[in-house]
Amino acid sequence: MLKKALIIAQDLEYKRRPEQVSWFCILKLLKEQGLKVYVIVPYSKSRFDPERYSYFVKELKKVSDGFYIYSKKKNLIYFFHPFIPFISFRNSFTKLERKEIVSFCKKYCGDVDVIFQDHIYSFEITRFVCKNLTNNDPLLVLRTANIEKDFAFYHSKKYSIFSYQKYMGILDGIRMILYEDWVIKNMDLVLSVSTADTEYLQRRHPGKEIMFFPHIYTVGKRKRFNLTVEENKLYSQLKKDFKNKKVILFINNFSHGYSLKETFWFIEKVFPLIRKELPETFFLFGGYNANQYFRNLFQENICVFSDIQSVKPYMKLADLIVILTNNRVGVKSKFIEAVYFSKKVISTVAGSWGSGLEDVSFSTDDPRKFAELCIEALKNKLDFQPLFKKFEEIYNVEKNFSKVIDKIKKMKKTM
Repeated sequence: MLKKALIIAQDLEYKRRPEQVSWFCILKLLKEQGLKVYVIVPYSKSRFDPERYSYFVKELKKVSDGFYIYSKKKNLIYFFHPFIPFISFRNSFTKLERKEIVSFCKKYCGDVDVIFQDHIYSFEITRFVCKNLTNNDPLLVLRTANIEKDFAFYHSKKYSIFSYQKYMGILDGIRMILYEDWVIKNMDLVLSVSTADTEYLQRRHPGKEIMFFPHIYTVGKRKRFNLTVEENKLYSQLKKDFKNKKVILFINNFSHGYSLKETFWFIEKVFPLIRKELPETFFLFGGYNANQYFRNLFQENICVFSDIQSVKPYMKLADLIVILTNNRVGVKSKFIEAVYFSKKVISTVAGSWGSGLEDVSFSTDDPRKFAELCIEALKNKLDFQPLFKKFEEIYNVEKNFSKVIDKIKKMKKTM
C-alpha cells in the first residue's frame, strides 16, 4: 500500500496558476489517492513577483503535507562541468540548504514509497535527497516534458552567434545527450507527455518502463471559462472593442524570440489571404515579452497585447485559435489548452505534434492551406467534434493517473 510520496519539482512556476502547473496537479491527484505528499521545489528570482509567489505558496500549504522551497543558482562556474548540464546545476544547494533538506527529509519524508521527479534536470535534487532517506529503495518516477537535448539545441538557435547564451545552450545539449540517458537509467518508471517522445524513449531504452502520460491541463471537473470579476471586466471590454468582428487569437511566450518567425509568417503570408475573404477578421496576438518584438507593428486589423494576468478572457472572446510553431520538441500546451476549452483551433504541423490528436486535428505548414482552413473554420464549415471527442478519451486526467498508480503498485510488489 502506498502511504507517502515526495514530489521533486523543477520550478515553483509561481507566475502561473497552481492548477495549470503539472507537478501541482500530480500533488492533488496523489492526495486524492489518500497519500501524504511532500514537495521540494526551487524557484527563480528573476523578475520576482511577490504577490504571485505568496499566492502559490498559500495554495501549496492547503494541499501538501509539507514542502521545502529554495532559490535557483546562477553561478557561471557550473557552466564548465564536463558532464552535468548547467540547467541541472542551477538546482544545486548551498551548505545551509543541504542541512535544511536533510532535516526536512528526516522530519517528513525519510520513508517515502515513491518519488515523482518533474523534468530531467531535477535529478541533482533527487540524487541528494535519496542519500538522506530512511527508506533506501523508493520507487523513482520521472515525468518528462521534452527530449531535453533536443530542446537545448532548439533553444540555442534563438541567440546570435555573438551571444554566450548560444554556446551555453549548445554545450548543455551536448552534455544532455549522455546525462539524459543516465537519468532515465536511474528511474524505475518514465512518464512522457508526448506520443512521439514516448516512442523515441522506448526505442532508446528497451526494457525500461516508459508510458505515455498526457499533458495535464487541470484536475477535477472541467470548468469552461468561469471568469473572476477582473477577468469578466476585461472580457466585457474586449467584446465591446471587437463587436461584430471575427477574432483569430494566438497566445505565446515570446521570450528568447520563440515563434517569432512563425508569427511573422502568419502576418505576412496567411492573414492577408484570410482578410481577402473575410475583411472584418482581426488577428489578436501576444503574451509574455510580445512588446519587445512587436511594439512597432502597426497594421490594419492586427492587435498586440503583452504580459497579461490571464489568457481566459481572450480565449473566451476568440472565434478561432491558431498555434504557430516549428518546434517539434515535447507537446504544445497551448494546443491542449485550446482543445480543453473546446475552441476551434488550426495549427502548424508541429503545433499538434506528439499530442495523440494529430489524426483528428487541422494542421498544415502551407500558408495557402492554412488560410483556407482558417476561413472554413470561421465560416463553421469544419467539424471539430472528432477532435473534442478524442481529446476527452485521451486526456482523461483521473483515468490516466489511475493507470500510473496501478503500475506503481505492481512495481512496488516486485521490488
